[in-house]
Amino acid sequence: MRNKIIIFIPHILLALLSVYIYYKSQIVHDGNINNYYKPYFIFIIFFFIFCLCYIKLSYENKKNILLLSFSIFFSLYLVELYLILDQLDNKALKQFINQKLEYKKIYNAEYDNRSVAKIYLDEKEQNKDISKVVPPKEFYLEENMSVYPLSGKSNVETIYCNEIGYYSRYKSDRYGFNNPDIEWDKKKINFVFLGDSMVHGACVNEENTFTGNLRKKSIEGGIINLGQGGFGPLSILAVIREYIIKFQNIDNVIWIYYEGNDLSDLNFEMKSNTLRKYLQDEDYEQNLIAKQGIINEIIENRINQSFKKIEGKYFETKEEEINNNYSKKKRVLFSQYIKLYHIRQIIFKHKNEYINLKDFEVVTNNIVNSLKKNNVNLYFVYLENYGRYKKNPGICPNCRHKKDILNIVNKYNIKPIDTGNFFKNHENPMALIPYQTQGHFTEEGYIEISNFIYEMISNDKKYK
Repeated sequence: MRNKIIIFIPHILLALLSVYIYYKSQIVHDGNINNYYKPYFIFIIFFFIFCLCYIKLSYENKKNILLLSFSIFFSLYLVELYLILDQLDNKALKQFINQKLEYKKIYNAEYDNRSVAKIYLDEKEQNKDISKVVPPKEFYLEENMSVYPLSGKSNVETIYCNEIGYYSRYKSDRYGFNNPDIEWDKKKINFVFLGDSMVHGACVNEENTFTGNLRKKSIEGGIINLGQGGFGPLSILAVIREYIIKFQNIDNVIWIYYEGNDLSDLNFEMKSNTLRKYLQDEDYEQNLIAKQGIINEIIENRINQSFKKIEGKYFETKEEEINNNYSKKKRVLFSQYIKLYHIRQIIFKHKNEYINLKDFEVVTNNIVNSLKKNNVNLYFVYLENYGRYKKNPGICPNCRHKKDILNIVNKYNIKPIDTGNFFKNHENPMALIPYQTQGHFTEEGYIEISNFIYEMISNDKKYK
């Protein structure tokens, strides 16, 4: 009996691994990222060959091989535990407590400790029309919606986020974006910025965003911000189709690509039936400009629904939110530990499962062609992940593809603006991040990067 158990242990493992890998690659991901699973397919083949040879071994050899295998696995799990030990501590809470003290010391004011839900409900009592940011990606995977928004509620004060010590807010424009509405009325629009939350202006007020800083310069014409949190390349193509090509007075588009998550966002976007239509049909559009009233209703309903779900049971302080996120993080870490996630990242150094460079190239081609038809200059800004400059950079799978992304952009004769040059020459890049921890940029960070981008564009011959 004991001998039979030893004989079949590898075969049982082979069967379980084969089923799991097939399920993940062909059912969960529908075969779209087989390149990612290629090393695992090869491993299964070799494991299968090993199992065939294993049957013919003597009982003692089988036992020795199993003991060696279990020793190796035990060692791997010890190493994995070592790799995640640093993440088991609730550092976010300790950092936040220090941030509150530092904010009071610098600004002689109290850090706004309210949660997003709390400040929204507090402000709602004074201003019934106030809104908060609802990322368009919340709607991407929903079915049977009459309209899929790419912006927020229009012409209202909008609460965004707090990473510095105060909640950023802005008065949205006629289309629900973060702009003074008067910018749309200018005879010439010099710059339109496209991108994710970095462009949207996360956690600073409007005047301190990329576009807000450029408006302080003596630049002729309007400067428009069409960024939204969570936007990836496919969302940017959609915004170009819905808004930019509808105007004949736009000279330059600045696409700010953030290496930290834009490829991951693209993979999520490719799951959206609506967003894929912008790729499948170059004439497809929702005519969102004419449907802002419907968009307003959708955003308002989504906010109301979110508060009905919690029924008054929401976190009032940021500390409560941090502790809740820490509990979720521990569950994720446990799952990663079981799968030896961190070791696999180090050993295989494979492309992140959310990355498909072919999709990025197809989207880029569509973006270039859409803008060419309207004779609009395109500038591509490669915004490096600030995590590169931390003392302990950690894992950033998307960062491995910088060369690939820049090669694709160069293929379409777009000279990229690489912020890597800016960060490398900066005395302390992490000083541009709130309290040198994580998040988006500080007010000074937005200023310095805005100046760098504008300087690079001003020196370009094709700049209009």
